[in-house]
Amino acid sequence: MTTFEIQDFRAGLDTRRNIVKGAPGSLRVLRNAHITRGGEIEKRKAFSPFCELPGSTFGLAAVNGQKYVFGSAASMSVPPGVAYQRLPAPAGRTMTGVLSVALSAGKLFVIAAYDDGSTRQFYDGAQVTNYSINPDIQNARIALAYKNQMTLLSGNVLARSKIADPVGFNIGDTGAAFYDLSTQTNGSEALTGVAEYQQNLAVFSRRTIQVWAFSADPAAAAKAQTLTRIGTTSPRSVVSVGGADVFFLADSGVRSLRVRDSNGNAAVQDVGTPIDDTLVSLLRTMTPAQFEGVFAELEPGSGRYWITLAGATFVYSGFPSAGITAWSTYDLPPGATDMVVVDDRVFVRAGDAIYLYGGADNNQYDATPAEVEIPYVDGRGITTWKQWQGIDIAAEGTWQVYASYNPLQPDREDLLATLTGSSFFDLDHAVAGIGPFVKLRLVSVGSGPAKLASIALRYVAASMGR
Repeated sequence: MTTFEIQDFRAGLDTRRNIVKGAPGSLRVLRNAHITRGGEIEKRKAFSPFCELPGSTFGLAAVNGQKYVFGSAASMSVPPGVAYQRLPAPAGRTMTGVLSVALSAGKLFVIAAYDDGSTRQFYDGAQVTNYSINPDIQNARIALAYKNQMTLLSGNVLARSKIADPVGFNIGDTGAAFYDLSTQTNGSEALTGVAEYQQNLAVFSRRTIQVWAFSADPAAAAKAQTLTRIGTTSPRSVVSVGGADVFFLADSGVRSLRVRDSNGNAAVQDVGTPIDDTLVSLLRTMTPAQFEGVFAELEPGSGRYWITLAGATFVYSGFPSAGITAWSTYDLPPGATDMVVVDDRVFVRAGDAIYLYGGADNNQYDATPAEVEIPYVDGRGITTWKQWQGIDIAAEGTWQVYASYNPLQPDREDLLATLTGSSFFDLDHAVAGIGPFVKLRLVSVGSGPAKLASIALRYVAASMGR
């Protein structure tokens, strides 16, 4: 008898290879779970209901531990734990959403969108109108606080406010300036994202990234680098990780802007390559509004990057020192539109409800099943027929184990066993299947935590496929 063991799952999701040629430890499905620092599969926590919001509010933001939602109504009754900030709509217009939120001096700078396609900017609930350096920036859709100034993107213009004054964009305001980035390189006519990178700013369009060095003196601004044929159309996908790395959604999938050499020059890393095929297929179905609605955040407990697009959430578990750069997927509450971190906790808005990841004690789980599917494995003997005879797992919680033996009928499965905890103490969980390959699918059962550390399969040689 031969034993074949999958010792860990550090590769995570990988849909690049044929279903019968997947690398051991890679996965075809990893849903409602993620990869740990040890290469194990761990079920995600629950998205527990936190509160219900009244209608006609938008967005979700936080400052000093206080959560905020926004609207145009003069007042709004909101539940405890949430504050309402009014952003008055221009006459005859209706607010349709919140596009961007930045934090300056402990107050919120918010860009709201309206039903005629226009935008307005607000600081601490008051509309910003000091735009004499360039009236076009009143149409800004993206804001970022950077080096004691507010940065706005509007069309091809990057504007910076007066020093220590996020609403000072008038001629003569100290430090206030604007820059036409379309004069620097082709493809920057419509700016789509911005993030801090290596103490500089990385400014995105769909097909370019410009890295700029700014100081208090507007005349001293200098472009440090341009990266072409890469960029984003999703402003809220752009997330700075410790100032040294920037994740973003490109046309080709999730990418990362990282330091390439000792001079600090940037290079784009293919961090999302294992799921590119899945992502690109999804991106091809999305509308411009859906691209702008993509949102992302870092889960602070683990540093995982979560990105949600067209209702699908992809999770990146990156622990380079352990050799783990793995993707998985979560099911967020239906209709999720916003995510914010408050005191190291993740809150998600979906429709008129807010959910708290992990619940009040950050240790709540629910009955949402974690689903794991490994590609067909051949037990290191692809050309030999096998009588698959046994299976065991190292695990926590309860898992149902399904098997398929025919790559031409991958959805035809047998339920092999329901296993609770690690089963290596028994070694008596039989498998009755024959073929060169076997594909396994495991589904967690119950409302508690669950982990999967390894899988072992036992087989003997079979003759003539019988």
